[in-house]
Amino acid sequence: MLHRISHPAGWAGLVVAGALAASFTGYANDAPRDRTDRQQGVERRAQAALVVEDDYDYYPGYEMYYNRSRQEYVYREGAEWIRRPTPLGVAVETLNASPSVHLDFHDAPERHHDDVVKTYPKHWAPPAKPHDDTGDGKNRSGAASAPGGTGSGSATGNDARR
Repeated sequence: MLHRISHPAGWAGLVVAGALAASFTGYANDAPRDRTDRQQGVERRAQAALVVEDDYDYYPGYEMYYNRSRQEYVYREGAEWIRRPTPLGVAVETLNASPSVHLDFHDAPERHHDDVVKTYPKHWAPPAKPHDDTGDGKNRSGAASAPGGTGSGSATGNDARR
């Protein structure tokens, strides 16, 4: 048996109650959920973004880059540029033992590769460190020698980075 419940407010009361419930739950609110400023018809959203600056080492003998920030290797395979977490065709230990140079650009190596290859050809090696003839721990420039250092620290033959 069905019982019909009559409400004194009828349908109008039900509509008002639904609208009130929707406003409490946020369905009736068309405002964006993130922080928004509207000025002169332009919508600006405040977003947190982490910007990581790319930082590259180059291995001339392999024409391969290592991105320190992203911990990935970048190299050309035919006409394509490949990015991988491990180098292909050479062990990490072999790369670390080979000559490398720290580069001063912070964007894609594809944009600089022609210049990099000219500056650091396949058989490039870092300059030899100054010989200490005096035995007093100072190199020819008069600065104290750092044990195992290369002088500027930008080029190395066995820098273990990983």
